[in-house]
Amino acid sequence: MSGFKEKALGQDLTGFENSLRDKISESLHQLKQEFVSYCQNKAKTYLEKDVERLNKNLQAGMYGTLEAALVDIEQVKVSFNKLGPKFNGSQLILTETCSQLVVKPAIYLMVLSRQKTTVILRNT
Repeated sequence: MSGFKEKALGQDLTGFENSLRDKISESLHQLKQEFVSYCQNKAKTYLEKDVERLNKNLQAGMYGTLEAALVDIEQVKVSFNKLGPKFNGSQLILTETCSQLVVKPAIYLMVLSRQKTTVILRNT
């Protein structure tokens, strides 16, 4: 800003300087927001194929226990931490995704267990 003040013309340099600082600050904030959004999309896109694979495995009945699903979820974590995009919020997105991945098999297995129990009780 010192170079600006030396070459500027006019009396109201402070007002113009403050306005310029505000606009630069606003542009920087917008650029940061766009970058965060870009990074979040990259992380979600990276995890998308693993989420689809785990959902297909769940629908195909490949997980007889929650532990079996957790093994695959752990592999997703390892892969993401090794090869996925790195930025400030990447671990948060991974945690949210893995939480959702744990809930789906847990609910599915609970419903399946209730159905089996109901069938057994009806047959006795």
